[in-house]
Amino acid sequence: MEFVGRNVCRAALTMALWAGLAGSAQPTGASVSRGVYGVAAVCRRLDEAWAGVQTYQANLKWPNPESPRLEDQGCGLFLFERPGRWLMEFHTPRFEKYVIKGNDGWIYIGKLKQAVHRRLGPEDRAQLGVLVLGQSTAELAKHYKLSTQLLPEDRAALKAGPPALVLVPKDPGSVAIRRAVLFLDSSTGLPKKLRLQLESGEDLRMTLETPQKNRRLDPSVWNVRFPDSTAIIEQ
Repeated sequence: MEFVGRNVCRAALTMALWAGLAGSAQPTGASVSRGVYGVAAVCRRLDEAWAGVQTYQANLKWPNPESPRLEDQGCGLFLFERPGRWLMEFHTPRFEKYVIKGNDGWIYIGKLKQAVHRRLGPEDRAQLGVLVLGQSTAELAKHYKLSTQLLPEDRAALKAGPPALVLVPKDPGSVAIRRAVLFLDSSTGLPKKLRLQLESGEDLRMTLETPQKNRRLDPSVWNVRFPDSTAIIEQ
């Protein structure tokens, strides 16, 4: 059984956000704050910002193109903990949950009453949608072309500007992401907004709000449990 339509895109998105919350590169964070936004400087700024992070959590918000109503807009939760744990929950407009623990990835779609379990290798983690929030820029550079070439529409779409890191797959069409833009907070170097343009044509925009780093996470948040009626699919 396969996810179809928007569910496929969501699954790809989530496993792609997880590739950009850490980093590695060259010039200094100070140079970025002075307005030098070269790719080496931005990569280093991102890596330096995440170097001391053991845990990270933030609330997620994104627009729902299917409804203008405030109560239908997307909201959720993002958690990251070293080594190798990510969690993303979509609370509205419908419940979905994505968990990665080491080499195991889980996707739960409440509406479909399905949970997909997949074993992940290093290459999978680098290329999965939301994993752009959790790996070094050196790892990302193995699979993506990194740049700081923002388009005017990037700024307009998220009402944000540089510093930002742009990711384009080295092998176009090999993954669900066609292009990703990770906007950094100029004062902290941490991610604040993310744009994902998917091969499906969807244009996904997320904001990470009220971020907190190195706050103790209850171990139970990493328990993988689903309702008894859930169909488990192994991939």
